[in-house]
Amino acid sequence: MLDCALTADVPLGPFQDHAVSVYSAKGKGSKLHARRTCTRLRADGAVTSEVPLNSHTIGRMCSSCAHHGDWGRPDSGVGLFLRALGGVGLLYQLQRYTERDRDYTVDQEEVERTAEVLRVEPVASEDEEHEEEDWEIRDDAERLRESVVSAWRDAARSLHLAQVTVASFPWLADWARPKMALKEQFMETLRGQAAHFVTPAGLLAAAAAANMDEPELPSEESAFAAIGDSTEVARRLRAMWSGWQSKARGSWGLPGDSLLTHDAVHGIRQSRKGYAEARAAVGRLMASWDDEAHRIVNAADTETAVVLTVHLSEIQEDETYRSRGREMGLLADLDDWTIGVLLTHLTGADWGHRRLTIRVPQLIADRLLIRSSPLHCEPASPEAVAVGAEASQLGPGVFDDTTVHRRRPLTADHLRLLRSVGNAEDELYIVFSTDGGAEVLPFPELERRAAHGWRGFLVASSKNLPAALIEPWSNEVGQRPENQDRWWPGHLRSADDPLFGEELGLNSGAQQAAWLAFGDEARVRERNLRLLAMARGVQDLRRLDTGYDRAGRSRGLPRSCLQSPVCPPCPGTAPRRVVVSRQWPPVPSGTGGAPTAVAPSSALRCTAPDPARPALRADDATLKTLPSAVWHGLLASGQDLDLVPFEAPGGSGWKPHGSGIPLGVLADVQVYAVNADPRFQGKGHSPFCSHTRERGVVADDDLLTVADLLSGKDFDWCSKCSGYAIRRLTDVQLAHYRAAHMLHNIAQRMDRARGGYGSDRLEQLAEQLRVLEKWDPDGEDRSYTEDSRRWHRIVRELLARACSARPDST
Repeated sequence: MLDCALTADVPLGPFQDHAVSVYSAKGKGSKLHARRTCTRLRADGAVTSEVPLNSHTIGRMCSSCAHHGDWGRPDSGVGLFLRALGGVGLLYQLQRYTERDRDYTVDQEEVERTAEVLRVEPVASEDEEHEEEDWEIRDDAERLRESVVSAWRDAARSLHLAQVTVASFPWLADWARPKMALKEQFMETLRGQAAHFVTPAGLLAAAAAANMDEPELPSEESAFAAIGDSTEVARRLRAMWSGWQSKARGSWGLPGDSLLTHDAVHGIRQSRKGYAEARAAVGRLMASWDDEAHRIVNAADTETAVVLTVHLSEIQEDETYRSRGREMGLLADLDDWTIGVLLTHLTGADWGHRRLTIRVPQLIADRLLIRSSPLHCEPASPEAVAVGAEASQLGPGVFDDTTVHRRRPLTADHLRLLRSVGNAEDELYIVFSTDGGAEVLPFPELERRAAHGWRGFLVASSKNLPAALIEPWSNEVGQRPENQDRWWPGHLRSADDPLFGEELGLNSGAQQAAWLAFGDEARVRERNLRLLAMARGVQDLRRLDTGYDRAGRSRGLPRSCLQSPVCPPCPGTAPRRVVVSRQWPPVPSGTGGAPTAVAPSSALRCTAPDPARPALRADDATLKTLPSAVWHGLLASGQDLDLVPFEAPGGSGWKPHGSGIPLGVLADVQVYAVNADPRFQGKGHSPFCSHTRERGVVADDDLLTVADLLSGKDFDWCSKCSGYAIRRLTDVQLAHYRAAHMLHNIAQRMDRARGGYGSDRLEQLAEQLRVLEKWDPDGEDRSYTEDSRRWHRIVRELLARACSARPDST
């Protein structure tokens, strides 16, 4: 096991003497621990303190915590620095793939002997025992070849990670330079060993084969009659050509006979007339392709070398196979032919910046220059800078480990380090910039902005919200009820009930966010509430959609929805190309635009979706930007919203009709829906609808207001989800919602067409109306507004009717 503990000789740079929290037993000489839960610390009597991070503190560290301890918050500057050193970080990488690491060392004579075995094509023998022994030797040789090549790949990855870390923390450069030199020397040894398995002539032949056009296939020749008619012969020969070129394209030489000729006559009995002739003709045809590839190589200029600069792709984890630990980028996704070219023709390398220099024949250069993936090649320029731009230095003040006035601007390099922290991509951050002011942004949006030169600093993440703010809120929300019926408030309360409409309010949203926490309930509960507190400050919830991941998959749309997230059962649904919005003016397309307020008087309009986003594919995975519980904390189901009191008076008999009560503060409450525009086929759905896989709000959803719902009569909503979800009501909005329903309830009771009222209730109704007369629908005393005048007119009319109908009124 490698000894990768933090030692006192590691330079700490700007984090020298930075305060870190530690735990220890009582006593001056006791060991320091990064976690109270460390198995080497007795929990009884443990003391918490802050000490300066220096050589003395490092010398007192517990050996286990010195290896893997989090001595600072993971998303703070000192936390990121120590995290980059520990675990499988820099200290671990500097000890791997060096001359001292014997696990990856192979004897040079064994390599040369194995390479000779693999250069000889296997020959069939009548002695089965001898033939089996030859195949075992060849299998062992192939495993050794794979082991050496894999070791070189892994050594390159290790060197790259070490150099990137040192570039992020430049004060480590002088200390790490001797250790880097050992890694570079050992890596060159591995490259030399791996190159023994590659023949330059084979690479040239494979390059020639890859560039060949499909030849004219002799499907009409009588020699192929045993295969079938001319159509079947053409199909099999075309498949054989495709397989031959594909194998040559990705290997270190031509494929030879292999199984391709067997596949061409597969399914034909060997005793059939003409079988031997067909098999021989197939072999001759493939041999002609081999000859043509060698002819191209012989005719090409293989003496003149071309110098190319190779740019490798960045290491990234394929999110589709995250559970399998699959990585992409650097050398991981290169085929054997490309690896063989690098092993044979590499002349210089800057692994930290993923830039290599190779000197290759023109034939190989031609093939590399026309390929765009997975690596990019270009002719080397004498004026080109040998190394890339230095990474932005990380120190105190980049993240929230200093006071706000000492913060430093975020850069793409800083965010790249922050990505290494667990769940960083699922975090929300308060940031400030001169063009956008204070904003709440998801991590991928921060990365996009930083990549385009955005200048701003990070104020806090949801993890950094003070516990003094979150813990009392969590206690106020209360624990999850054992009776699950209480999770979702009832909908049959009377308008006179003080809890009427509570399912639409912020308090109910906090309960849903906390109570829908499973697994490690306490931790998830707290995280949900922190995210909810941050997300409540976002003007437009569609901004929380982080778009597409690095593989081009939507983070919000479900697998079954293509370009339009409309339910699959809806017949005749066409992909939606426009969305309904009430934003005016539109949100600026720049990177720093602040959220634009919703104009209450604006009409419905259509805006084209962002053309820069790639089209979705049918196999897109469902990746949510926020936990489902947080979305339930932000939005309430449209089924809980009753707008009857605000509808215009009308109707007859017992059919419910409105009272014309003004919306007031409810007019601008946001409404989110999928496919709300009635001009496009398919029903509208709530982001919580099962037809949309309950994926929350995404950027292409439709944004309306409650005023739009009341004014529009042609919406086609889903009957299961009511078609939309609303932004949860503030206390002022919920109070007006309750007051409006109370007023509507009184109007209904006093409606003679609906049965009239009892004289014994008149005084009670009049008293309620006197209370409602003091209410203002705009949330303030602004009696000059139209809504306020209409509210008071309705109340006065009902109050006058109640007073005139009393028996003593005469």
